[in-house]
Amino acid sequence: MPSIHAETTDGVSLDVSGCPISALTLDPLRHYTGQLRDLAATSLSLKEFDTVQAFLKATMPRLEQLRVSVDNPADDGQTHQVPEPIDLPPTRFPALRTVVLEGVGTSIGPAVASRLWRLVITNKPNKHQGLALLPFINCISHFKCLEELKLTNCFALATVDGCRAREPFAATRLMSVTIEDHPPIISRILSALIIPARARVQLVGNMRGATPEQCFTAFSAMLPDDKRCLPVLQNLSSLDVYHPPEGCYFAAKTESGDVLDLEVTTDALDKPSLKPIRGELFKRMVHGVRGIFPDSPLERLVFVGDVGYVPAEIWASSLALFPRLRELEVDDVELRASPSEVISALMKPSSMQPGAPPICPQLESLALYGDISAISLLGDLYKCLSWRQERGGGKTRLRKLAVELYCDNDMSGPLLEKYEVALARVAEKKSVELIVVPGRRQR
Repeated sequence: MPSIHAETTDGVSLDVSGCPISALTLDPLRHYTGQLRDLAATSLSLKEFDTVQAFLKATMPRLEQLRVSVDNPADDGQTHQVPEPIDLPPTRFPALRTVVLEGVGTSIGPAVASRLWRLVITNKPNKHQGLALLPFINCISHFKCLEELKLTNCFALATVDGCRAREPFAATRLMSVTIEDHPPIISRILSALIIPARARVQLVGNMRGATPEQCFTAFSAMLPDDKRCLPVLQNLSSLDVYHPPEGCYFAAKTESGDVLDLEVTTDALDKPSLKPIRGELFKRMVHGVRGIFPDSPLERLVFVGDVGYVPAEIWASSLALFPRLRELEVDDVELRASPSEVISALMKPSSMQPGAPPICPQLESLALYGDISAISLLGDLYKCLSWRQERGGGKTRLRKLAVELYCDNDMSGPLLEKYEVALARVAEKKSVELIVVPGRRQR
């Protein structure tokens, strides 16, 4: 249902709802254009948007907040009609601070950009705005007051060429940045900015129709050309590598809680038949995680995905690149794959030198979630941890061990008790739980 809500600087509220928006229904608002402070026009059809667009030709010298959303329900077989971008010249909107648009774009000049605190432009993936990127890039150096920037499916991929940024602008007041688009577009925008380390950053690359290899490459392709534009990369201490059926991303944090999320949208999400494709991408994410975050002092890693697609060699080669790692968690998303390959990888030495310490020599906490088909897996885990303790001169005894494994049949008995006692010798605090679930498993 379309609606319009407006407030004046004197506190007068004006509402138009429950009927189609037309020039006639907007007449009461025309008397207040000089006093309007907030204006929200939502759930507009294309025809109603044209009416609102005409209304916005008026000068609104006190308008601080503008919100417009357009519903354009084109069927799959229809050509998507893109609404004309809203023009916001400073002569008509000198006080504008907040612009929130959904389903429609805008052309913002330097004068308006210099006053904005919040800029949000969102569009659905199949209703891309197709705006030219260069005018926006040229405005970035004027975002001196901007605190929130959110751009979703705004720019035409064909306009990326020629958008190499000049000297990046230090947007010192930014607190939140969310950009969802094609990876090269995201990279160009970030390359024109220096985003404060304290800002929450979420980047989402549109990779529908791409191969697992292309999807993995997209993570790096979203980052700025000069990593110094994203200083949070130098301080990341914790990273989740996450690819269950419903999502695919790296979620990183610093010790002070600053957040960086890198995500890709693929055709394989939420489709059971495409599990092998998700597994292949997850394998690439495990193998290449250090290449995406080469300078981050990571001390905690969490892997959630189809663990069964990742062999021991890849686990070993990847984990060996994190000598500062203190916490490791590996979680099979369906709880049907064994963590045996991870256990095997943790028995690799850090070098070919005789008596070399194990990879991840500072590991203090280990958590494993998945399947157990034979009780001997706990024996393999004990051998791994005792070997690590011996190779580390007693320094690699775990502070915490958490094992939660699922099985089809009850494995309780003397052998389980024996392994539990043994594991207590290689971990200060341990929790070993075997859960019998013969069917579909979930926590």
